[in-house]
Amino acid sequence: MKNIKGKIGLTLLLLIILLGATLVASYFYFRSQMREGIADALSTSQLLSAINPEGSTLQIVAFIDYADDVTYKIYQTMKQAVEADGHVRVVLRPIPREGDSYYMALFMDAAFRLDTAKAKMLHDKMLARDYPPTFKYMKEVASELGMSVAKIEQEAKTEATRQNITDNVLLFRKIGFQTAPSFVIGHKGYKPNRENIAGINAWMLMMDDARTHGILSASSKP
Repeated sequence: MKNIKGKIGLTLLLLIILLGATLVASYFYFRSQMREGIADALSTSQLLSAINPEGSTLQIVAFIDYADDVTYKIYQTMKQAVEADGHVRVVLRPIPREGDSYYMALFMDAAFRLDTAKAKMLHDKMLARDYPPTFKYMKEVASELGMSVAKIEQEAKTEATRQNITDNVLLFRKIGFQTAPSFVIGHKGYKPNRENIAGINAWMLMMDDARTHGILSASSKP
């Protein structure tokens, strides 16, 4: 009887050890994936869809869902901090959900490739309101800006545009993000609190931290 209990106890101990080892391995795997995803976000970001691309000393990659009900609030605060800093490049990566969100992501990605300057204006107008825009409104504003909605919609149907959005989603998940908007600020991923939105000072501190980390990393290389 004692031998049976001893074997059961040993088996349970081994299972606990294996479970612990699996959890530790999973943790380091996901951490590695997250770091790799952040590095990919910084290295593969296209300047085509960037705000303030020249003279920047820091890059922020913004994963944006245009139809989300808090994206515009978070983005407006970030934009104020970026403008106050004056040396931050913001790269936009639309992230879709179902419905309008998906078509808006395709439309915006296509618009940037066809007319970058006007697409930046379109993007700003979409996130300058106090409530989420609709796909219909996005097309109306694009038309008001002198953009050809028909050409944008045609470009939005291409494999290149769809692949760009797919790549955004894959990168978004690889970093470990679950809801948009989410951001890569220098070396770190940032998931905003949707209930208690960070103010301008918090953004400035995060940007300063990212710059400091970048300087230290560079100076520590052989």
